[in-house]
Amino acid sequence: MRIVGAALVYLMQILLAQWMGLAQYGVFVAVWVWLLVRGSVSSLGLNIAVIGRVATFLEQGDRAR
Repeated sequence: MRIVGAALVYLMQILLAQWMGLAQYGVFVAVWVWLLVRGSVSSLGLNIAVIGRVATFLEQGDRAR
C-alpha cells in the first residue's frame, strides 16, 4: 500500500510540475516542504514525555492521574 501511495504521489508531482510551470511549482514545493518540517517538529517530543509520565504514574500506583 505504501509503495502504491508513493508511486501515486510521484506521478502527481510530475503532473503538477507540467501543469503549473517551473516558478509556480517551485513555490508549491517550498511551501509543502515547510509544512512537512513544521508537522514533524510540532509535537516537540511531548508525546514521548506523556508516555514516560504515564509509565511513572502506573509504577507508583497512582492510577487516578
